[in-house]
Amino acid sequence: MPSGGVHPIAYVAPTEGLCPAHAVRTRTIEKAYSKLKAYLRKIAERTVAGLMRALENCAHIFLPAQCVNYFKACGYDTD
Repeated sequence: MPSGGVHPIAYVAPTEGLCPAHAVRTRTIEKAYSKLKAYLRKIAERTVAGLMRALENCAHIFLPAQCVNYFKACGYDTD
């Protein structure tokens, strides 16, 4: 068992210079998610109904060009 008490099945040995393909997609998705979280924090809505209204109206924070760039960064063909 590796040091720190991590179960061997859950332990992944660090690899130098290798990055799984999904890691880039995850980071890109997290950028968009981070922007959404920042918007929700800014409006500071504290009720479920208010949060649902905010989610329905938050599309304006994502510009079409930004969305295309998110997809491009994930490796999708945007043409």
